[in-house]
Amino acid sequence: MLEHTFLHIPGIGPTTEQTLWQQGIHTWDAALQFADSGCSVRPRTRTLLQQYLPDSHRALRDGNAAYFTRLCSHGEAWRAYSHFRDVVYLDIETTGLSPNYDKITLVGVSDGQAYTVFVAGQNLADLPAYLSRFRVICTFNGAGFDLRFLRAAFPDLALPPLHIDLRGVTRKLGLTGGLKAIEQRLGLPRDPAVAHLSGFDAVILWERYRRGNRKALDLLIQYNTEDVVHLTTILETSYTALTQRATALFADTGEAPHGSDVCVR
Repeated sequence: MLEHTFLHIPGIGPTTEQTLWQQGIHTWDAALQFADSGCSVRPRTRTLLQQYLPDSHRALRDGNAAYFTRLCSHGEAWRAYSHFRDVVYLDIETTGLSPNYDKITLVGVSDGQAYTVFVAGQNLADLPAYLSRFRVICTFNGAGFDLRFLRAAFPDLALPPLHIDLRGVTRKLGLTGGLKAIEQRLGLPRDPAVAHLSGFDAVILWERYRRGNRKALDLLIQYNTEDVVHLTTILETSYTALTQRATALFADTGEAPHGSDVCVR
């Protein structure tokens, strides 16, 4: 999907991108061809395409994910997923809802294969070094919660340049509600030992652990593991569905001829 995308270009928004698609300009190469011919593209848009698309090709070839960070502000970072597969899936547990007053208790992460946990008072300080290995971070409601806590806890933290927030991505597919509700809609089961637990229970489990109950921490980690592992499947499912939707749109619009009456000079 990334090479069908124009939203990463400063000055191009969703309306302009939709207009390009409707004119049959579905890829970077097609956009450059049309821009060079001067047809089908408004002069300002033509200039932007000629200026930025060669750099876009270069950034993709060089694996420069930071070049595409503007997609995050549009909630469209998911489009880069097939090109940048070094994704860290992340979910945090805290003592409450405010990053100003509450603290992180643990952070669960996965590289799509192995789950790792960073626990306050044990190894939480090692988290920034772990995150530095990745170009993409995937969360559920991370923009409103997880990343805010991480920035408060680690003021100098360098997060991966691309953030895929699955809360916004799943909404594009009509999947609303919290993570557990979406898991149920997608048929993703939770271990019965933690299926009944909520974020409030996670706070209680941490307090029990602080009072000496080691099993409470084990249960909290198991609860967090379910959150993190399911992010992988949700991203894969969402990417496939949204890509298929876009492909169907391209098939409907077809390719606009070079000399068509949509030429704007």
